[in-house]
Amino acid sequence: MIAAREGVRLSRILERSANDYWLGVYMQRHASERFDSVVLGPHFKEEDTYKVLIISLGALVDVRTTRYLEVSERIELQSDRSGVLTVA
Repeated sequence: MIAAREGVRLSRILERSANDYWLGVYMQRHASERFDSVVLGPHFKEEDTYKVLIISLGALVDVRTTRYLEVSERIELQSDRSGVLTVA
């Protein structure tokens, strides 16, 4: 039973890692585009960071900004050439 739980945990870690990688590649390739997004809430472990849903991609991302964002606020995100997302 412990081995099964460990396998499930490991597969989730690997899936998240792969998703993060490919999202980063996509963002690098679409650096000039803006993405309609919705603020889901603050990231409780990191200051000035929010959980945001990119609507068209269905992707949940962390976005760091010094600007205060409201829960359910609609924002536009833009990526730079390195794949880092910022509030446009």
